[in-house]
Parts: sequence; structure tokens; C-alpha cells
Amino acid sequence: MVTQIIYSIIVAIVYGLASYFKESDLEKFSIPAFLKTLVIALIVAFVMFEGKMTYDAALQFVVSNAFLTTFIDKIINNLLKWKPQPIVNP
Repeated sequence: MVTQIIYSIIVAIVYGLASYFKESDLEKFSIPAFLKTLVIALIVAFVMFEGKMTYDAALQFVVSNAFLTTFIDKIINNLLKWKPQPIVNP
């Protein structure tokens, strides 16, 4: 189980960086899009290793689940907008 998680993280990082370097205009690179790609790639890699699926089958499984991709999108957008509030002592 730990091995699959480590492999999933490695595959997700490689997949995310590959999409970054594939971009012809590096000015268009956006952090939210990169993070979403990284999270989806992590989930796809985990499904691929845990479910013993091919990459295409795992990608189809994850992307066809609209709830999962919408959830990832909302969580990452909210995390990027979040700013910690200072603690005020009364």
C-alpha cells in the first residue's frame, strides 16, 4: 500500500511537470491548473496501481466521475483564495 502511494506521487509529479514543459508559452502557465493536474494525476496513478488498470482505463474512470473532478476544482480554488486570519487577543 505504501509503495503504491509513493509510486502514485512520483507518477503524478512527472505527469504534472510533463504538462508544464509541454506548454509552448510558459507565460500561460498557471499554478491552479498545475495543482489540479497534479491532484488528478495523483488520483489516476493511485487508481491505476490499486485497481491494476491501464492508464487509459484509470483516467477514464476518474474523469468520468464528474463529482470527483468538480470537488478537486472547488477545493483547490478555495485553498488558493484562503488567507489565514490573524489571531486577535481580547
